[in-house]
Amino acid sequence: MAEGKARKKEEKKTVKPVEKSLAKKEEPKAGHQAEEKKGLMPKKPEEKKESKPKIQKKKRVFEKWIKPQKSKEVKVFRELAKKRARRLFRGRFGQRNMIRNIRDEKWQRWRIARGIDISYKKDDGLVVKVGYRSPLKIRGRHPSGFKEVLVRNMNELELAAKDKQNAVRIAGTIGMKKRNEFLKKANQLKIWVLNP
Repeated sequence: MAEGKARKKEEKKTVKPVEKSLAKKEEPKAGHQAEEKKGLMPKKPEEKKESKPKIQKKKRVFEKWIKPQKSKEVKVFRELAKKRARRLFRGRFGQRNMIRNIRDEKWQRWRIARGIDISYKKDDGLVVKVGYRSPLKIRGRHPSGFKEVLVRNMNELELAAKDKQNAVRIAGTIGMKKRNEFLKKANQLKIWVLNP
């Protein structure tokens, strides 16, 4: 028993100086790092991690549309459209705070309230009459003063460009690539585009 205890004591004595020597070796490393930070010692080249190549997305390139000058006739129609009286329409049956549902066709009609249960008041807005139609000169015109023409291909664009009173609206089904071609052509023909 006494021999076993003596061995353990010897092992402990031998382990302690080894640990101290390891601790002493680690200390100068910390000092080197501090010196590297200060800029006294040259830095070791760091190993760069291999990064995955980034996939570059194609940027959308929109063709620039140049506004052509409006003709005198179109300017006249624009002024007429500004002067046009805009009547208040409160819904299908003239009820207050009524919001029309655009998806339903019956809500697109401007109609008079009929029926024994409907009490019509001044607050409900104006009643439909024959004289509320827009003047013949500006009927069917865009507020800009042009006649609006929907365009789906190049032939339609060229036909629309013959009349200077026409303005073109590019169809929503046309993609970006084709749309850019339309705008290039519109710049050449000097035609007004309502949705460039």
